Amino acid sequence: MSIDHHRVLAPHTIRFCPLCGAPLAPEPVPPDHREQQVCTRCRFIFFLNPKVVAAT
Repeated sequence: MSIDHHRVLAPHTIRFCPLCGAPLAPEPVPPDHREQQVCTRCRFIFFLNPKVVAAT
């Protein structure tokens, strides 16, 4: 038996906080106020597309 399902990591598939298990809700997040999934209990921000940054 072969299962050929692909799991997609997208905003509509992420529903619960990985830290506390509470529901996530879309909210604008500073500094650019782009909408991200934010935990309704612990305020954890689930960034789906974090940018790589290096500083010297």
